[in-house]
Amino acid sequence: MSIHIGADPWIGCGNLHNLSLGLIYSLNRSGVATIAQIGDLLNTTIYQKYWLSEEALDIPEQWHMEWRRNVAALIESYVRLRNVDDEMIWALAQKGTYTPKEGYPIIHACHKPLSL
Repeated sequence: MSIHIGADPWIGCGNLHNLSLGLIYSLNRSGVATIAQIGDLLNTTIYQKYWLSEEALDIPEQWHMEWRRNVAALIESYVRLRNVDDEMIWALAQKGTYTPKEGYPIIHACHKPLSL
């Protein structure tokens, strides 16, 4: 499974993974739908991650600033590029996969009943 741009959150993104529909459509027209497709793998090293620019992705000018904010968030969150499929994990689970057994105590702790 791959992390879809503009739809699926990634570690450290807050709500910055939410992109406007216009930008998502522009990326999709260029054949880009996942985070793995926006990494500049030719220039990325173990020390520095490079992301494709708005020009390289042929993004219309009206979406340039939004794209730059998205790339800045990727850089700040230390998203790592690997030559494997992305995967969705739940950071609060021991094995990274959500289960009701592991989720219930966390949900319960966040939503304490009101006392009268």
